[in-house]
Amino acid sequence: MTTGSIRMVVLDLDETTLDASGDIPELTKEVFRKLDEMGLVIVFATGRPWRRVWHLAQGLPIHAAVCSNGVKIVCPRQEVFLRHLVHEPHVHRVVVQYGRDQGLSLIATSYLPGNPRSKIVHREAPLCNRGVEVTRRFLLPDPIEVDDLLTLSPPSRILFFDEYERMEGHAREIRRRLGDQTGEIPIPFFVSGIGEVLPRGATKAHAILKIASELDIAPAQMIACGDSNNDQEMLELAGIPVVSRHPHTTREHILALAKLTFEWDDGRGLPRFLTQYFSL
Repeated sequence: MTTGSIRMVVLDLDETTLDASGDIPELTKEVFRKLDEMGLVIVFATGRPWRRVWHLAQGLPIHAAVCSNGVKIVCPRQEVFLRHLVHEPHVHRVVVQYGRDQGLSLIATSYLPGNPRSKIVHREAPLCNRGVEVTRRFLLPDPIEVDDLLTLSPPSRILFFDEYERMEGHAREIRRRLGDQTGEIPIPFFVSGIGEVLPRGATKAHAILKIASELDIAPAQMIACGDSNNDQEMLELAGIPVVSRHPHTTREHILALAKLTFEWDDGRGLPRFLTQYFSL
């Protein structure tokens, strides 16, 4: 496949596009502008909520942002939802009850209709240290405590926290309780000890397909860059899957999907890679 056949560039943010301070390097911004001048469509695809993405997209030629691992698609220029999914009520009940049975810290997140930057975060009990760190970094520093998460309307995301080695077991048991034998309900988990249960159909890959279909772009015309478990389906979808090698987050099963790789190098690897790949 030639670079001329590529029409869409899909980019994970953390440990792929961003540097260690959580910013987009100036060189990367310049590369984005050159890609835009070539007529390429640039899409962010991240686990971050839009309220932690919008400032990164300001002034950049970003066509769309897939946020919260596919729960939302936001158009940065108009800052409007193009898609917003929530959990089915029975999934909400099963996951909350499982978390209680296992003694896991749980967070449920919701959004105000029509307001992409809004975020309401609830918890039932004091969070474990890992939960406190995650909410401070990615969500809100002080989640609202409620007596019963099941009294809330079905949320967009339910996050739980435990040792990484236990995450696969949690995901397997949640699927068993839901009767989800085919993996229709995404349950990504990460080396940092965060797991989340997403609404049916909420994956980066599904969201990217929706964006691409509206632009008449085929998966074979995409190049996608990512580093972690929540990028797996996105990398499997793209014609050119590219893995950012991060020393702490990238696992062998993700590297096995790559046609090409680059070293993250504190955010410096992506612009080097794109410059070389597209002969900028």
